[in-house]
Amino acid sequence: MAVITDLALEVLQEIVSLLPHTRPTQDPPPTSFNSTEVGYPLKEITDRYRKIAPLRTVCRAFDDAVQPILFSEVVIDCLHTRLDIVQSQFESLSSGSGPWRRYAGSLKILNLDPCYDRRPSSGGIQYWMEYFSEEQRNNAYKMEELIKTRLIPSIQTGFPNLEAVSWFVRRSDPIQELTSYLATVKTLRSLTLVFWSDRVIRDFPLDSFSNLCRISLFFFNDNNMKRMDDIWYRDARRLLQRLHLLVESSPEMAALKIGKMYRERQRSEEDLEIPLFPLDFLLTPAAKQLCHLSLRRFDLVQAGEDTMPGDYYTHLTKNLTSLTSLDLTECDYYTCPALWNAICDSNILLSSIKVDYFTAGLVKYLHRPDLPLRSLTLVLHRFSLYEDIHWDEAGDLAVLCFTTVLEAHKDTLQTLDFQVMPQYLWWLEVEKPANGEAQSDPQRPSQIARRIYLEDTSLLRCKELRKLSVTLDLRKSRVLPK
Repeated sequence: MAVITDLALEVLQEIVSLLPHTRPTQDPPPTSFNSTEVGYPLKEITDRYRKIAPLRTVCRAFDDAVQPILFSEVVIDCLHTRLDIVQSQFESLSSGSGPWRRYAGSLKILNLDPCYDRRPSSGGIQYWMEYFSEEQRNNAYKMEELIKTRLIPSIQTGFPNLEAVSWFVRRSDPIQELTSYLATVKTLRSLTLVFWSDRVIRDFPLDSFSNLCRISLFFFNDNNMKRMDDIWYRDARRLLQRLHLLVESSPEMAALKIGKMYRERQRSEEDLEIPLFPLDFLLTPAAKQLCHLSLRRFDLVQAGEDTMPGDYYTHLTKNLTSLTSLDLTECDYYTCPALWNAICDSNILLSSIKVDYFTAGLVKYLHRPDLPLRSLTLVLHRFSLYEDIHWDEAGDLAVLCFTTVLEAHKDTLQTLDFQVMPQYLWWLEVEKPANGEAQSDPQRPSQIARRIYLEDTSLLRCKELRKLSVTLDLRKSRVLPK
């Protein structure tokens, strides 16, 4: 009789990966900037590891299936209360043996500050030595010494095949020493930097790295109301100049992601000059291999008296000939139209698009017959904030997306995800009324007269769809759609 352990290792791993570890929820995924975007190991993720770890004791087959999942990534968190744990972790990494040497290709340096308590719900709390007890102060000093003497040797011995690093950078980190070592790791291909402190941006040696395939930069801070003044832009400009050098020295750079937590720059009325980022950024032939570009609340150039975003992005798209994926969310209103107009006039053919703002240029681009679109994600939660968008225009946009846009890409589209607020603008009513007259709906504002019926859309003709997220109105339907 066949048993589950007779299955191939790859099949067992798929089964283990499907084990439920969180409660199912009907809530849509969050669209605001949150800790999960920058890789914070929240409770749901750690719960998963706790629930699958006991499977290692079932039998050797399950142990072999679970190890690649449990040890694919190692997290280092050096809060003073974890002194014993970090000591044991560094000793294990330095021993030269263990499953992580075989499976761990990713390292997440979550915290190298013994006085920093990570709290995902609030961003974290910074404690001061003078408020510690003598025991806490001694543990903090021991942790600082441990980081200074054991961190880099432990990484060097424990990760012979290190491919990806995520680093939450703070002022107290050994930035020069750790950067100097990581820059020599020949297998490193992906780097994620979360700048938890703005004071490290200006002098961070980003240009020490080379030959990367993926780079992600997030500008984060404990204080959500951090002022985006000229000093921050000046420091960020210097960092982007180093990023420009990194792109030049990485001929296989395929993905670039830049985001910041701050929603917009706060300027006083007297502050009329808007500093610009380096105009040479990404305007070299080295960027021609870039396939994925993601900008989240980050504008590469801003409108000024002497420059317009249109000129910059027109020049930019000429060098992004390999671009196939674009994620553009919560950027400036100047950025979205300028970038999409430039893409329309270029030879760029995107297969994946994620946006939160529709422009005429984007609509025109989506109607290109040669566009090999496979994934379309609309995060239109900001509709209610747009004073220049009327109800009729929003309704027309919903009809346009469900009809002509889907019709143009029905043979290639595999993922369709509409995260829209308010939802009644994009409801798909499953069944038309028999008499052709729609009944009144108390949940629908009186000014929304247009209704979208499923049978009038091109959704059912998208035969290649693998993932679908839209809102169906089944309240008046007698049968479910097949």
